Amino acid sequence: MDTAIAFIRNFIQAEYEALIAVYTNPEDGVVDEKIRQAEEYFYIKPNHIMSLGFGRAPGMTEEDVIEMADEASDFQPRTLFQGKHYKHASLGDLYRFYASSYHDMPLLAYNSSFYVASLDTELKIISKYVISIGGNKKRLEWEYLCGTKINQLGDLIETRKFVSPESRAHKLDYDGESS
Repeated sequence: MDTAIAFIRNFIQAEYEALIAVYTNPEDGVVDEKIRQAEEYFYIKPNHIMSLGFGRAPGMTEEDVIEMADEASDFQPRTLFQGKHYKHASLGDLYRFYASSYHDMPLLAYNSSFYVASLDTELKIISKYVISIGGNKKRLEWEYLCGTKINQLGDLIETRKFVSPESRAHKLDYDGESS
């Protein structure tokens, strides 16, 4: 579990650095390299999409980037709330990490759930889910975003908690032991 936690923390930092580069660096080559470094954490199956969810059009002028740079102060590295380790029938060790948004929000809450598995002896993010907006306010619902759909988690082996979310529904989930 420690290796998977270090892996997801490294991804969160690489994602943040790529995001800041998109908004502050006028050099397309630097931005492309930061995005590439963050996307190296993904496993992309043929005919599937796996994406950071942000980027920028090439060829922006320095003035355009300066104009966007103010928005960079609205970003922060994601907060990692908890990680769960499962024994999956076909993937073996499967890890699920709950994280906040990279937007600075007034209330610390779940935003994304990343699934991590070892593929060819290397950890990779294989799937991303996002919290469903609306829906049932008493029970959290996750919406598949990209990667491999995870239908069955398997047996829960371990849960590690890092930071409690502030949103009531998210805190109830965090404090519970559900899968």
